[in-house]
Amino acid sequence: MKKLLVFLLALTLILSLASCGGCSHADEDKDGVCDKCNEAMEYKVKNVDLIDGDGAALFQIVLANDIDSSVRLAVQELVLDLEDVDIEVEIVDDTEETIEDCEVLIGNIKSRGEIYSLDGYSFGNKGYGIKIVDGKILINGGSPSALNEALDIFIEDILTFDGDEIWDITMGANQQVEEIQSDYSITSLKLLGNDMKGYTIAVDKKNNAYHSAAKNMQDVIYKRTGYYFEIVDAADAGEKSIVLKNIPKVYGEDSFKISASGTQLLIECAFENKLSDTLSAFLTTTFVQGDGDINFEGTLYKKDISFVTYEEFGATSNGNKDNDFEAIYKAHKFANDCGQKVIISGSPTYYITYPIVENSYVSVPIKTDTNWGNATI
Repeated sequence: MKKLLVFLLALTLILSLASCGGCSHADEDKDGVCDKCNEAMEYKVKNVDLIDGDGAALFQIVLANDIDSSVRLAVQELVLDLEDVDIEVEIVDDTEETIEDCEVLIGNIKSRGEIYSLDGYSFGNKGYGIKIVDGKILINGGSPSALNEALDIFIEDILTFDGDEIWDITMGANQQVEEIQSDYSITSLKLLGNDMKGYTIAVDKKNNAYHSAAKNMQDVIYKRTGYYFEIVDAADAGEKSIVLKNIPKVYGEDSFKISASGTQLLIECAFENKLSDTLSAFLTTTFVQGDGDINFEGTLYKKDISFVTYEEFGATSNGNKDNDFEAIYKAHKFANDCGQKVIISGSPTYYITYPIVENSYVSVPIKTDTNWGNATI
């Protein structure tokens, strides 16, 4: 008898704890936190009524503020299709003023509270999810194409919309979807043996060249590894960061260097005008062409970007009367902008005639050190 009483008491306690995410209080706030003990609430998955027996919509659609235009267009087409069968659904953006009891939240929604935020990047570039949380349906994907795929599933399998009249539609817990991408060629990313999950990319966001390079790096790494690194301003760089750093002008291999330093991966560049191409070359070699486990240690990459050549700008240097003037002009103009040298190696022959660039006669602006070597002009 005593054993039975102990069992019943334990069962009652477990049920009371489950009803409030670990606390025994019934009170709760809208953000999913218990008012009395400040603990997170766990919501029981409930079926969600979307369209009633009279064919009226019971939900509104909420789009994330940064939603891709292709997703927005797909949602608008859905609403128009519903209008054709006399079902009106409102589309609103992610604001606190438009909250309804029943909503379909598409993308990274922020205004509804953390419990209604579904991290699309956690699914991977090709992954997506459709989830019920306290009467709302959350739809997100790891990329615009993945989110569009999730939206198609919601329309075809849950709304079962085929252009005819529809009514009395409910989404059940068994219709939730989770597709996580796992087929990455790069299986793990580590720095000095420690996993890089949770790292950020720190950069001066006011510098367009560096910010653009950071976004390209974020995109390449995410697509190849599934690791999504948030971009933060350099001033907010934490200990676990990939840091893009503009350093004073130095010449030689130290003009561009990537190295592991403590818990940070440092990318140091002395010449901004070569940052994009040089970083892209590293990303291609390491991530696009790489596979397996990657572990960053020591100095990973060095390149002398303190000089330019005529060939980089299209000079043929074959002496066969292909006009090299425009390439020579552009090389010096490029070098002048950032104080780089111009170096010619070997014994090339450059042919110059008609010094016209963009329909105007110009002269070559030489303002930095130039080493012609054994070149013939």
